[in-house]
Amino acid sequence: MGKHPLLKTKVSAGSRPVTGTITRSHMDLLHTYTHENRKALVYKMLSKSYLIRFYENDVIGDYTVAHTESDAEVIADDYVLKVDKL
Repeated sequence: MGKHPLLKTKVSAGSRPVTGTITRSHMDLLHTYTHENRKALVYKMLSKSYLIRFYENDVIGDYTVAHTESDAEVIADDYVLKVDKL
């Protein structure tokens, strides 16, 4: 998955440039998007950013951070529907 035009940052599951650990106590689940074998979860973080976690076949893949809730929703929807805006 490349960089979506609405992304604040693009982070692969294996690299963590974020200081500290992101835990569920630091974020609230807002939305779940699913289609076929793909799922995207949108969380609001304490930092007021929105984290989107991507899953395929119930295996976590990449995640990314968006500026706004509406941007996060578009990114999540595009992912599960396999829309390529890159």
